[in-house]
Order: sequence, then C-alpha cells, then structure tokens
Amino acid sequence: MVNPYNRVTYVSQKLWLYFHAGITIFTGVHTVFQLIGVFVSEAGYEHILNTVTHIGNWSIAALKFINFAYNRKRLQTLFDVFRVDFLKVSKFKERTDILFDFAHTCDWFILIYVVTCLITCSVWNIYPMAELIYYTLIYRGHSSYKPKNILDSWYPFNSTQLPTFYYVYAYEFVIYFYMLFAFCCYDSYLFSMFTMMRAQFEVLYSSFSDIGYDRPIKGYDPHLDDLYLFRPEETLKYVRQDKFISIRSECQLNNLALLKTEQLMDIPNKARIIYLKGKRPKICCSY
Repeated sequence: MVNPYNRVTYVSQKLWLYFHAGITIFTGVHTVFQLIGVFVSEAGYEHILNTVTHIGNWSIAALKFINFAYNRKRLQTLFDVFRVDFLKVSKFKERTDILFDFAHTCDWFILIYVVTCLITCSVWNIYPMAELIYYTLIYRGHSSYKPKNILDSWYPFNSTQLPTFYYVYAYEFVIYFYMLFAFCCYDSYLFSMFTMMRAQFEVLYSSFSDIGYDRPIKGYDPHLDDLYLFRPEETLKYVRQDKFISIRSECQLNNLALLKTEQLMDIPNKARIIYLKGKRPKICCSY
C-alpha cells in the first residue's frame, strides 16, 4: 500500500515544521511580554485573565507543534503495518492482535487530537473573531468607542494610538488565523490519515476472518503460492477494486459450476485445458 502521506513532499513537511516552530517561538515572546506587563504595570483582573489566556494559547501552539513533529514518524510506523506479511505470523490471534493494537493507537490519537484541535479553534479563532466583529462593527457607533486590540494584549508601547494600533491589530489577526489555517491543512490531513487507517485495520481483520486462516500455513512461499494475494497491502487493493471474494464461498462455487459445465461439454479448447491444469480462469473472481 502506498502511503498517501508521502505525497506531501519531504521538503514541504520540513518547511512546515520550521514555520510552525517559528510561530510557536514568536507567540512565546508575546507571552513573555504579557507576563512582564503584569509586574511593571498596575495589572487589573482583566489584564491577569488576558495573560493567563496568552499562556494557554502558547501552550496549545507548542502542543500542536510537538504533535505534528512526533506524529510524522508515528504515521509512517503505522503505514509500515500494511507491508507486514501476516501469513508468516504463526498464529491467527497474533495477526488480529497486531491489527487491534494499532487500531487502538488510532483511537487514542483521534480522541486526543480532536480535543486539542477543538480547544485550539475555540480559543484562538472563535473568541478573537467575536471580539473583532463586536468592536469593529457593533461597538464602533458608540460615542465612547476607542481602538481595542484583540484579547486586550499588552505591549511595551501604546498600542491604542494610530497607526500603531493597525499594525498590532494585523499582527494579532495573523497569529490567530494562522491556527485556523494550521487546523484546515496539516492538522486535518493527519486526522484524516489516522481515521482512514482505523477503517483499513477493520477491513483487514474482516478480510482475514472471512478467509479463515486460523492455522499456521506450512510451506508458504509467496512466489509460488496464490495466498500471496492476501498480504495486507494486496488485500486492500483488491477490496478497493471490488475484486476480492472469499476463497471458501463464492469463488469456490464459481469454480465448481464452471468445472461441471466444462465436463458436460464435448468440445475442448485451450482455455478449458489451462483451467483443468489447475490455473484460475479469468471468469473467477474477475481476475
């Protein structure tokens, strides 16, 4: 099976890592400014709450970066499972345990990653966007209106004076919507990859259960044995192409029906002779 994640080039993954790390460091510096502001100025309740929010935002950004960096390797490890030749595993239970273990890993990753992404989008996008709309469109008509930065960020200069206000406002806007961009691109891509693998593990398990390989296979040679078709990556390929039929059910019935038909016919031909020698006819399993 081809790893779809490999379609994202190695260079683009590295560039994304560096960019993500740069944003994490940049927001960390901003958080330090917030902490300094608590001690060098008369910090009220809103200022302290805003500082706590920034610390939380930076923690989420750092967590997302660590998740992305770590799961690049984990994703490749999970895809390597599809290259395992399960027929060389001696016990049927061991084969199913491999699939269940990695499916369980996918479940935990999906749960943790979805929670992280939801918190990220809520804190970094929904709340700032609400403030942006409120102070730009709704509250602007009041006589007491004055420029307000998103989340009341503290800076070592007067950020309410023009044109500095617009620069700071643009900075805040870019930082918050970067997180939304991250979620819509690599975050959602990683999530979809793990979700897809979770489904494929179930497909593999049901496929091997239908085939019924509940005993060790003696004398297995992938170059001579037709069972080579049921290596995981090959099995998934045939499932996707709607060509996979259980050996013990429909394919066997088709073989028997065709054999009986040939035995009743008097005119031999090359195709029937080939079939009677033991090779699979084209009509069987759509091969």
